[in-house]
Amino acid sequence: MRLRHSVFHQVLFAPEERCQTPAAFSFRQTYRYRMRDDEELMRVPWVVFDLETTGFHKHADRIIEVGAVKYIGGKEVDGFSSLVHVDIPIPAAVQKLTGIEPSMLEGQRSAHEVIPEFIEFLQGSLLVCHNSSFDMVMLGAELGRQNIQMDYSCLCTLKMAREILAHLPNRKLGTVAEYFALPYETRHRSLADARITAVVLTKMLGLRPELKTWKDTLLYAHPSS
Repeated sequence: MRLRHSVFHQVLFAPEERCQTPAAFSFRQTYRYRMRDDEELMRVPWVVFDLETTGFHKHADRIIEVGAVKYIGGKEVDGFSSLVHVDIPIPAAVQKLTGIEPSMLEGQRSAHEVIPEFIEFLQGSLLVCHNSSFDMVMLGAELGRQNIQMDYSCLCTLKMAREILAHLPNRKLGTVAEYFALPYETRHRSLADARITAVVLTKMLGLRPELKTWKDTLLYAHPSS
């Protein structure tokens, strides 16, 4: 029987030449939520999320903010938001773009505290983000550092906008929000961006009523989804 939604542990044995004792091993916790092809998008929970980071390199850079909203039946029912303490500098360009300064991260929890809590928040939900090739990759890199694996179906609203809103000059979140006349004053902060992304998704689904099931939207899924 196929297990679609599960939390389990994989025992990963180190190479023999690296083992100090025959019992040497480590644990990796794996979280999974996979959509069935026939599942309707409006009948499953979504967690729409956004990350702010120190940069774009999955190994060198770190997450400094996580924001997410949970939607059920197209309505927001819960939220998650946290700044994240990091031990590396925040580039001036990132500070200017996000408004997140080093002093704001002093005393905040580390990624080892915030990310597991975020994973608990999104359990049992379809993931949604605007540019999954960034957010999912950065999240996956941090999970890897914590020996956590995530196998979730994820829908990318940027991919969807590139087809549905191909006439726009670009499909940046701000451009798409303006097209739909959405108020969007706080930009490049995770929770605000997640909320706008959620509304953008509902607007695009409204333009394309034939996009009802997961199978209908596979073109817009994150590659590993």
